[in-house]
Amino acid sequence: MESLKVFAEAMFYLVIIVAFISLAYTLVWTALFYPITRKRKHEEAVAIANREYNKVQVEHATIIKAKEETNEELKKLLYVIHNKEKQLEILNKEIADKQKEKKK
Repeated sequence: MESLKVFAEAMFYLVIIVAFISLAYTLVWTALFYPITRKRKHEEAVAIANREYNKVQVEHATIIKAKEETNEELKKLLYVIHNKEKQLEILNKEIADKQKEKKK
């Protein structure tokens, strides 16, 4: 009977030792690798933010380029319109002069 008590007591201490070793292993593992996993998660979040920022930059550059192209086209059209208005004024003056000559 006493040998059973000694065996049970030895098993109890063995379980306590295993539990202590497991706890120590978990604490050491967490202490060593938690900062690494935290840093990895942070770097992933930064990478995602950078990708989104790059998308916004590309969209902004595309809009600026389209605006510049549109401005160039508008300048050309305004130049053409201005020339046509000058030609119209010249033609109106010629018509008015011819009408004056016919009246004389």
